[in-house]
Amino acid sequence: MTTTNSYDSWARALEKYNYPFDLRQFNESSKPKQFFDLKRESCDRDCTKDFEDRFRIRGPYDLEVWAEILYWKTYSGFRPNGVRMANKLLKSNASPSELWQCCQEYIERPGMETVCNFRKKLGIQSGLATALTFPAFICPERFPMVDSQVTKWAFRNGAEHSHSTNGGPDLKCVPNLEGRSKKYLDVCDHPFVISWIKWCRHTASKLSGHSGYPWRARDVEMAVFTAARSNKIELYPLP
Repeated sequence: MTTTNSYDSWARALEKYNYPFDLRQFNESSKPKQFFDLKRESCDRDCTKDFEDRFRIRGPYDLEVWAEILYWKTYSGFRPNGVRMANKLLKSNASPSELWQCCQEYIERPGMETVCNFRKKLGIQSGLATALTFPAFICPERFPMVDSQVTKWAFRNGAEHSHSTNGGPDLKCVPNLEGRSKKYLDVCDHPFVISWIKWCRHTASKLSGHSGYPWRARDVEMAVFTAARSNKIELYPLP
């Protein structure tokens, strides 16, 4: 595998990223006015980036956009959970500015305490992936999303995609979600999340340096997510 082909495999995966959604399907009878009104039959990296930008503009002021992201996050999988979490948040009268500040505290000091505080503020009792969507939307340059798909990819491919031979970080403490009763990430898996964040940042730096294209940690995660869901896309280790 040549160096060029290694980098090209990541570029192709990011180009193939697609996460269509229809927020209009959320609680048609009671959805808030002027929200839950977006539908994207195809949503690539640029389209998703626009969706991220929309949240960053409205997030400090509108609780509804936080609920939108809760529903969006679960759209391709456990949508009833997204409906439940979004409705719970909307009924809580939580302060969007306080949610924003609590998420910023995690961004500044990512750790067990700050992630648990933020998860509690969102009204989420278990799991990590949904809560950690928001740091990735607020600061995609530095924070990737994380879910069961990328975790399974990391478990299968983490050793092959090691950066430590060149002084970079490796994927550590990767849980085997298939080998335990809980098939989702929880607080006990936060050490893996930290290694995932560092690994995505380092991978983004290598990809940016080679291509001249400004890869974000979020873009690295998008490429991995695409490869994890397709048996036709393979990501080759970077030199």
